[in-house]
Amino acid sequence: MSNKCVNFYLISGNFLGVVIKICEKLYVLGENALLLFDNDDDLKEADSKLWTYSKSSFLPHGSKFSISIDDANYCNVWLSTSIEFLNNPKYLIHNGLSNISSTAKNFEKLIDIFNANQENLAKERSSFYKTLGFNSEKIWKFDNKEWELCENFSN
Repeated sequence: MSNKCVNFYLISGNFLGVVIKICEKLYVLGENALLLFDNDDDLKEADSKLWTYSKSSFLPHGSKFSISIDDANYCNVWLSTSIEFLNNPKYLIHNGLSNISSTAKNFEKLIDIFNANQENLAKERSSFYKTLGFNSEKIWKFDNKEWELCENFSN
């Protein structure tokens, strides 16, 4: 049985900046992810950023707005406003959304990105994830231009 885990990322800046870096690492590792959004406008903005990420790298991704759903299995990252398994994702990436359901239990890894003012909600999601069988949790904080592993949420 695999070790289902959650990685929380406490950020002070731009959600998409962190997501792009995470997606790039997953692409290098050959892992697929679902990038979940609350609404189509945020999804479309992320879609445009992933296409223009840099001149030297390209992150294979898609959404119902950019490619045929039949071609989703060719995408490293699938962008959606609902939990879908069109590209056989191992990872679910989101920023503390309200549309996380018990279907999340079908992922091996969750990446939950939040700002400091959302920490109490992240703690609530942590409890919810444990009910879904996610028995391992790491909390990362961006501090002094580096990621630091925290023991737990601040009190």
